[in-house]
Amino acid sequence: MGERAVRSRNPRLVGTGLALALCMSSAVAHAFHPAPDGNVFCEEGQAQLEYVVASWASIPIDGENADIRVEVSYDFGPWTEIDRSAFIDPVYEFSGIIPVAPAAATLRLRASAQAPWRGNDDDPDNDVLRTFAYYANSHRPNESVADIFEIPECEPPAVADISLEKYTKVTPPSFEGDLCPAFGKASLLTLAYTGSGPEATSHSQAASAVSVAGDPAGASPVRIVVSNRDDLSHHRARVFFDGTVAVGETFDVTGAAARKHKVSAKTFVFVFDDQDELLQSVEFHTSCSQPLHLGDEFGSIQLRGFRNQHGAGHDLIVDDGFGEDADHAPGPTAYVAVAGNAGMSMSSYGGNDYRRRYRGDDDDDDGRRHRRHRGDDDDDDDRRRHRGDDDDDDDGRYGDDDDDDGRYGDDDDDDGHHGDDDDDDGHHGDDDDDDGHDGDDDDDGNGGGDDGSYPGDTITWTYVVSNPGDLPLTNVVVTDDNGTPDDASDDFVAQAVAEGTINVGDTNGNGLLDPGEEWVFNATGSAIEGQYRNLGVVTASPVAADGTVSDDTVRAEDVSHYSGQKPVTNACEDFSRLTTLTLSYTGDDNPTSHHQSRRKVKVYGSSGNAEQVYIVVSDKAHPQSRRARTYYAGEVNLGETFLVHASRSLKRSTYVHVYSLEGERLQKIKFHTSCSQPLYLGDQFGSVQVAGVEGRTPSSINRCGKKLHARRGIRRLRD
Repeated sequence: MGERAVRSRNPRLVGTGLALALCMSSAVAHAFHPAPDGNVFCEEGQAQLEYVVASWASIPIDGENADIRVEVSYDFGPWTEIDRSAFIDPVYEFSGIIPVAPAAATLRLRASAQAPWRGNDDDPDNDVLRTFAYYANSHRPNESVADIFEIPECEPPAVADISLEKYTKVTPPSFEGDLCPAFGKASLLTLAYTGSGPEATSHSQAASAVSVAGDPAGASPVRIVVSNRDDLSHHRARVFFDGTVAVGETFDVTGAAARKHKVSAKTFVFVFDDQDELLQSVEFHTSCSQPLHLGDEFGSIQLRGFRNQHGAGHDLIVDDGFGEDADHAPGPTAYVAVAGNAGMSMSSYGGNDYRRRYRGDDDDDDGRRHRRHRGDDDDDDDRRRHRGDDDDDDDGRYGDDDDDDGRYGDDDDDDGHHGDDDDDDGHHGDDDDDDGHDGDDDDDGNGGGDDGSYPGDTITWTYVVSNPGDLPLTNVVVTDDNGTPDDASDDFVAQAVAEGTINVGDTNGNGLLDPGEEWVFNATGSAIEGQYRNLGVVTASPVAADGTVSDDTVRAEDVSHYSGQKPVTNACEDFSRLTTLTLSYTGDDNPTSHHQSRRKVKVYGSSGNAEQVYIVVSDKAHPQSRRARTYYAGEVNLGETFLVHASRSLKRSTYVHVYSLEGERLQKIKFHTSCSQPLYLGDQFGSVQVAGVEGRTPSSINRCGKKLHARRGIRRLRD
C-alpha cells in the first residue's frame, strides 16, 4: 500500500483532487467520483510513482462500507491494486508514493469507487440498498481509461566502493659475482631463450672465449640443441639438451642428460627454426677457467640458474610480476633460514672444501684416511686388493667395465683409453675437476660442499587496491594482520609503491583513488616454517562531488598463504644409517638427476614408461644370488610409491630391478645408500625418485665416542 497523506513532490498535484471533485460536483448529480492524478520521477536511481486521489459524493453513501481503490497497469498489462482507502468525508483526498516496477516503459493509473447507497427517482423512500462501482482517470472522470505515464530511465545513485587483490611472491637469496669460486663446476645450467642477436651479448668472460654467429630475430618457438662440440655430427659429441623453446622460456642443461655429472668445459648452443635451419650458434665457457655470472648473455641465451653436483647454486632473480594470488592453502613454497653445522668451514654461498686433500673417495666406510684405502670396493667382498668397484657382478675384474667392451676400465668416452678422460686433458684418468690430479676428488675444487646453512627466502606481499565505485576515495590505508589474527600489536602497514610521492597507480596525480584507478602497495617479510596465512585489509573515505569527505569508510580484504619449509638437504646429514626409503616409480619422463658421484650411480635400460611393472630392490646386482637381501618385491603402477626397508640398515649400494609383468628385465639401477654419498629427497635414479627417507642417528655419545643409544627419524618429500 502507498504512503498516505504525503505532501506532493510535484506542485501540479497539490489541490488537484479537490478541484476535480468540485468540477464533478457541478457536472454530475447524484454520483460518487474518485479522481486520480499522478507523477513519475527519479529518486536515488529508482523511478517512483506519486499519486493523489480525490473523491466526492453527491448522494448518501454508507461510508463504513465504501472504499476507494488505486490501481496501476505496466505496459498495458493487467491491473494491479496498489492502495485502498475508506471514504470518510463527502470530499476526501489521499495520496502515496510507490517504486515503479523495474524494466517497465509505461504505466497507467486509475481509481475506482465502490459503495452501497440508497435512493433515486425510482425509490423515493430510500429503502433499497444498491451497490455501484465507478472508475475514473485523472482528467476524464467519467471514463474508465486511465492516463498513460512514460517511465524515465533513472541514473543509478553514486556508490562508493573499494577492492583489494593480494599477491604473494617468494624470492630466494641473491648472489653476485663469479659462480665457480663459490660452487665449483656446474652440473646444471638453467638458460633462457631471448630471441636476440649478437648485439645483446654481455658477459664476464674473455672475448676470445665467446662466439656468437647468426640472429634468430625473435623467432619463436625454436629448436635448441646444447652440446660439448661445435659439430653435432662429431663422434664424441654429447647432447645435454634438445627441445623446443619459446621466447622467454627457460630450459635446463644437465650433465646427467649426457651421462655426466657435470656439463662440458665448453658449451655450444644451436638455435634452429621449425625447418631445422640453423639461425644462431653460440659458444661460451663452462669449465670455470672463465668467470660465469648469473645474467650473462650470449646472443639469444641468458644464464638464469646454476647448480653443482651437490645441488648448491643460485638462480637469477627475475622480476616476474607480483607472484601468486594465493587465496587458498598451501600457496607457494618458501624455504626458511637454516643455520650451518658446527665444524664445517663451507657454505652453499662459498668457502673452501676441507676435504680437498683427500683426492680419492674413501667410499668403503672403513674409517681410515690412508690413501691405500681410498678406493671403493663397492662389491662388499671385504678384500682390500679389490679396491676398485667390480660393478659388473663379480666377473673377476676389479675395475668396472661399465661399457661391456671386454676392458676392465670404463672408457665412457669411447676414445680407446681404458680410463674416461672426461675433461679432455690428455690424462687417462678422469680428474673431472681440472685441478691437475688424475684422481677425481669429487668435491669440485673449492666450494663444492656446504655446511647446510641457508639464509631463508624473502616473502613479498603486493596489494593492488582498485576503485570500482563512482566516487573518488581518500585516506587509503592497507594494513596486514602479520599472520596473527588475534594479536593486533604486530600488525603492519603496507607501503605505497610510489614515483616520488605519488602512488604509481595515481594516473592523474591528484592524490585521490579515482574510479578505475589501481594503486599498488607492498610489504616484505622472512619465511616462517609451517603453513602461513595472513590477511590484508584496505580502508578509505569517499569524497562527494562537492569535495566533502564522508565520515563513512569503505573496506575490502584479501587473504594469502605460503608453505614455509626447511630447504631440501642431504638426508645423510640427519641420519648416520638409512633404514627405509620411500621410492616413487615415475617412468622415464624425468631424467636421472641426483647429488651423488657419477661413478656411484648406474642406470641400465629403460622402463619404457610401462603402466605396471614388477620391482625388486636388493643389495646385490643379482637379486637371486645366495647372499642377496631383498628389501622390496612387488607390482607397482606408474606414479605409485613403495617402501624399501632393511631390518637394520641399507647396505652401501642399493639395486632396483624393474621387470615387465612377463618377467623381462627392463631396467637395472644402482645408487649409494651408505651415506658416504649424499642422498636428497627428489633425487632421480632412472625411473625411480626418492620420496622419503627414514634412518638412525646417534642422539648422544659418551666421552669415549661410543654411541649410547640411537633414535629414528623420518624425512618426506612434500608435494
